Amino acid sequence: LEGKLSDVADMTALQVLNLSATKIGGELSATADLTCLTELVLDNSLVEGELYDLESCPWIRVLSLFKTNVEGDIKDLGAFSSLCQLNLGLTRVSGDLGELSCLTSLTILELDNTDVKGDLKSVAGLRSLHALSLASTGVEGEVGAVAGLTNLRRLNLGITVVSGHISELNPLTALRCLYIDNTNIRADEKEQIAFAQVTGCTDVLV
Repeated sequence: LEGKLSDVADMTALQVLNLSATKIGGELSATADLTCLTELVLDNSLVEGELYDLESCPWIRVLSLFKTNVEGDIKDLGAFSSLCQLNLGLTRVSGDLGELSCLTSLTILELDNTDVKGDLKSVAGLRSLHALSLASTGVEGEVGAVAGLTNLRRLNLGITVVSGHISELNPLTALRCLYIDNTNIRADEKEQIAFAQVTGCTDVLV
């Protein structure tokens, strides 16, 4: 599938737009009149533009721009209170993680391989999160900051300067995948076994 995002710009009643893994290009600003959108998925497409181009779509619940050339500051999404799933991994976005702290409906937050920075404690109030990926970002802080996110099933903090001890995550008994490789989080083999026994999480990468 090829073309430009602007080719659907007049479909103003659209609620769901999924053009992932296509050769669709063009500017994100082409969504300006798609004010009914609740899901926008453009993963692995040729779309580019700025996050602020989405300002006319504040009711979006699912926004996935993984591996696109979209850029901008994540603060431009701070008022998107309906967001349940946000994936900006492998994009050119940046900003402070704290700008998303009010998005308490989020169940999935993926910001890996971006220039996002800030303290991990910024997401401590996002209690609905099932998946959190901040790998290869500038995020720092203590790993214990997410110990209250007891719905988490997948947590990826790899290649960050987050510090602490794996035992601080013992309250996360729903966790099934934990990636803390190349961090300052302490976890020797004995401690990993103890963690797995407490939480039931067996997919651990340190």
